Amino acid sequence: MAEIVGTEAIKVVVKILIDLGESIQEKFADGEKIKVLEAILLAVGIIPDVYSIVRRGAELKEEWRDFSDAEKLEVAAYVAEELNLEKDEIEEKVEKGFELLMAIDSFLRSFKKEEVVEEPVEEPTE
Repeated sequence: MAEIVGTEAIKVVVKILIDLGESIQEKFADGEKIKVLEAILLAVGIIPDVYSIVRRGAELKEEWRDFSDAEKLEVAAYVAEELNLEKDEIEEKVEKGFELLMAIDSFLRSFKKEEVVEEPVEEPTE
């Protein structure tokens, strides 16, 4: 499939999720559970990000429809570059999980029927 739109909106969503994960990691750094107030502050803190995602809904939908295997590799590389967790083994698992999701998406897309455009039949002229 030809790439018509890029991956910028998808990268915005991925970056928001990465930032949220890193914020949660910071809250767990002391080895204790997240307190209710901390959870509320995390939730309130992502409201602008959620609004940004909603605002870009149409763009995201179009990017997802046009998401090629090359773009999936690009976004997976972006995740590997941007994600920075304290524990490397957890970071590696998150990256592998993301790659697995992209592979599952490719697998499922392989079952979609290709649109067949029928050529008009020309009537013989006399």
